Formats: sequence, C-alpha cells, structure tokens
Amino acid sequence: MAVLVGRLHYRKDAFASLGAEVSSGLIEEHNLSDAALALSLYLKYGTRGLVQLEGDFAVVIWNGRERCFIARRDPFGAYPLFWIKAGRTIAFSTALKPLTDLLPNSAISLDHLADFLLLPTSSNERNAESCAYQNVQRVMPDTIIKIEVTTGRVERETYWDWPEKLVHVVSGDLDEVASRYRDLLRAAVRERVSRYTAAHMSGGMDSTSVCLLALDLICAGDGQPPLHALSLVYEHLPELARERSYIESVLAIERKGLIGHRVVADDLLHFGILLDPPAIDEPFAGLWAMGPDRALINKAAELGVTALLTGMGADDLLVTWPNHLTDLVHSGRLMRAWREAGEWARVRNSTPWRILRLFALPHAFPSFRYNLRELVPATLRRRGLRKLDDWSIPAWIRRDFVQRYSLSARIAENISQLYRTGFTTPASLALHGIERRVGGPYRYALAAPKSISFSHPFLDPRVVSFALGLQQRSFGVSEQTKPVLAEAMRDVLPHNIRDRRDKRSFNEVYYLGLSRNRPGLEAMIMQAPIDDFRMIDKEILIRSLEDAALGVADPRKLQRLNLTLSLIAWLSAQARGKRLSNQPTHSIRLSMQ
Repeated sequence: MAVLVGRLHYRKDAFASLGAEVSSGLIEEHNLSDAALALSLYLKYGTRGLVQLEGDFAVVIWNGRERCFIARRDPFGAYPLFWIKAGRTIAFSTALKPLTDLLPNSAISLDHLADFLLLPTSSNERNAESCAYQNVQRVMPDTIIKIEVTTGRVERETYWDWPEKLVHVVSGDLDEVASRYRDLLRAAVRERVSRYTAAHMSGGMDSTSVCLLALDLICAGDGQPPLHALSLVYEHLPELARERSYIESVLAIERKGLIGHRVVADDLLHFGILLDPPAIDEPFAGLWAMGPDRALINKAAELGVTALLTGMGADDLLVTWPNHLTDLVHSGRLMRAWREAGEWARVRNSTPWRILRLFALPHAFPSFRYNLRELVPATLRRRGLRKLDDWSIPAWIRRDFVQRYSLSARIAENISQLYRTGFTTPASLALHGIERRVGGPYRYALAAPKSISFSHPFLDPRVVSFALGLQQRSFGVSEQTKPVLAEAMRDVLPHNIRDRRDKRSFNEVYYLGLSRNRPGLEAMIMQAPIDDFRMIDKEILIRSLEDAALGVADPRKLQRLNLTLSLIAWLSAQARGKRLSNQPTHSIRLSMQ
C-alpha cells in the first residue's frame, strides 16, 4: 500500500514510463490518486520508480512481501516526514505528536536548538536527520529510506544531489537562454494550476510573472477561470504604499478571467505573529515574518481556491550581482576585478571600491577571516547589534551554553558548507539559497489544513536545475537585476514592472513591528520556560530588543535576534501545549508493531 500527502506534477511523464500494458482500471485509478501512481511506479521499478516522482509531496510505501517501509519526500521537503524505531514499533508521521506519544521518553533536543540559533540566514529546515525532539528522525529530502520490520535494519539511498542536477548552459546568447527558461517556467506553472487557482501578486517581477503566466494558461483551458490575484497593499506606510502603482498597472487593465483582491496590510507587521503563533512542530527561522503569508492564505481560503501560487525562489536563482568578483580575487586577477567592479559601479551609480566591498570581500577567504576573529578574546568579541552577522554569536547567548555546545565549531562548519569546491561563487551562493528553502511550515501548518496547495513554480526542480546552470555563466554587466527573467517575460509583463531595477524594502514593517510589539515580546521573553536550558540571558536579550526597536542596526544584522525570538515563541507554545492540541488535520500515520 502507499500513502501520499501533497500533489504530484508531470504525471503524464510518470504515467508514460509505466508502458502500454497498464489496464483501463489502473488508468482510472491513477487519474484519481497520486498514491496509486506512486505505488505502480514502485511495483514496476522499485525505488527507481519513486525517484521518477515529481511534485510537492511525502510518500510512504509498505511492502508486505519484503516486510519493509520505504519513504521519500520531494527535494524541497514540501511536507515534513518523521519516523521512529522504538523496540518492536516502527512508525511514520507527518507530525511529531503521534510519534512522541509512542515513545517512553521524548525531550526537546538542545543540540537541535543550538544549531537553530546559528542558522546562516533564514533557513527553513536544519540539514540533519535528527529533529527538535530526541529519538525522532526525519526523512531527509534528498534521501529514500527503507526500514526492514523483521530486522530493524535501516538503509539510506541518496537519490538527489543539486550539483549533479545542474544543467550546463552552453549558450551565452541571452535571447536563446531566456526562451528556454520561459518554456520551463510556463510548464512549471501549468503543473500547479488547479481547478480553482489564486496567485500572489506583489507588483514585483517574480510574482507578477507567475500570475500572468497562470492567467494565460487558465484562459487556454488548463484550469477553470477566474484566476484570483491576491495583493497586499499599504495605505499608511509611505515607502510600501508606492508599490501599489505597480499592482494597479496590472489590475487596471481589463483582463479576461482575472479578479484582483487587495488585502490592506498596514497592520500585518512583523513579530506580531510571535504572540499568537500557528501550531508548528519545530522551531522555524521565518516565524517572525509569517503574518502576511497567513493573511494571504486565509484570503485564499475565503475565496474557496484549491491552489495558491507564489513567486518565491526567483531571488535566490536569477538575481545577477557581481559575486564573481570573488573568484577573480581568489585567482589573483586583481586588476581585472578592479576593472569589472568599475563597470558595475557605472551601471549601479556607485564606486569600484564599494562594489568590491559588497560583493567580493565578504566572500573572500571567509574561513581565514573567521579564524582570525576567533583569536580575539571572547570577552572582547561579543559586539553590539551593528556588528552582528551570520558568523557571530550574540551577547544574549550564555557563555556556558556556547562552550557546552561548541557554537564556534558549528559556525565554522556552516562556513565550510556555504562555498562549494568546483563551483563559482555565484553558483555556490545560489545552491545555498535553494537549500535554505527546504521545508518550512507554510504548507502543512497554514495551507494544507484549509485544503490549499501552496506552490512555488520558480522552485520547480526542472526550473531550478536550469537556473543553477545560469549561475555558472556570465551575461555581462546589466542594469536589470534579473536579466534572464526580464527577457523571458518581455511579452508578458507590463514594461514598468519588467524594467524595474529594485523593490521597496520591508524595513517599515520590520521596525514598526518591533516597536509596536515590543511590550508583548518582552513579556514573552520573561515568561518563557527556558531557564532550565541555561541558554539565553533574558536581561541582555531584552536590552538588545529595545535597541533594535530604535533602529540602531540594519535588519540584515538582526538575523540572530529574529531567530532567538522565533525560538522562544516556539518553546512557549510547546509549554502551553498548543502544538499538542492544534495539530493540522491532514497528518498521516503508518506504523507496524
């Protein structure tokens, strides 16, 4: 038997691999059930059949003849999948509670929390089989696992490796490359269009591209009209209010089959969600900023849609910044690096030195710079908010916790994983960007309970593999931030959106959210059940929160603060039993005792 949560894509390709001998009864069942299609592929090809599956899903198969479980997630881990092996019990679930209930002892893992506090940028899921609770394992998104019930033996097969999936782009012609990318993106959108579809449209190039491609496909018969365009609009925040003109440039034109919905978002400030968080199984790095996503999904649910498409992922893969200057510095071609920095400076209205400082020096010899920093005595190294970065340990983490869990060594390991041997710096950073997209609770905690497929065409593995190849090539200096996407969408996007060079920042939402929610956040910190962990100095954290609310540091420097507040909100919810009493209703559980 097979149990599958989520949705398969490119089903025709998978079905074609089964051959012509499939019976009419099976054809009908495959059309109705993704789980049936997954099972047929496994029966014919074994685990190689499961490798063929594409989509946003988690699947578990029980093989009664061999008495074993086989489990797999998609490469981006759209849905969580955990398992335990305790005595004679083997169990899988998309939620933690059904598993922890089967264990005699399941405490929170402080090792997991230590890693979480040091995540480089807002990663969704820790890259490890262990999870937030001891004695529970996760199925990794790049691995198929097989557990034999009789012997308890666990086998792991790595089926996915992004560097191996990278498509080597030979052509340097922008028109040709853009045409290939447009075809891939259009196909990815087609696979995600549902009977009742909505698309988030922020007015930026990414989300508007997905929205208008989906509209074209729906009008051509790939879905049922109308397409609902959901937009967050701001009326009282001066900077973000200027984004509305781009949204209106799309909605003001009468387009058959498109209905625009404007969601006023002035009060959807960051950090407010921490005071009333959704039920999530593990701490999530982006919890502090989930408020707008929850509002969009709730609006989609009101409209009765079954799929909500976004523009997520394009920033990680398509932005063209001169990070290749790092490679020139590494290879000793300093004069060429200076000349190219000058070309970028002219286009960006900057200076060569600033371009080098922003895009070359931060990535040049990071391990050496970190090791040099470690030579400074710890008492002098604990700097203020303005000096924090991805490789810093903030002052509010207690010194004994730092030593007990070797936080400095964990940071050094994070640095070593950021830059890949044999890849250009742009490609390494792109790989890191997509890996941090793995997992996340948006689907299972917010969308799935409302029967909505929350999907990201830019993160379709076929699209991603091609985009990674683009990062290995240079298309020269461009005024466009995303030249390939701009060219690919030349006949799709309004010119004012396609020619945009930047977007408004969300600093208003960030700082105003800190300021308005500070009393509640301080109360949350003081009441948090974390004293026994000897992890956080509450007084130092509150003083840092006060400084941050005054705007003493750029939001990029406050990543460690965001992580800590998100972790405390999650721990507080665990103590209140919110996770236990408000589990998503779609969870699956398979066990053999």
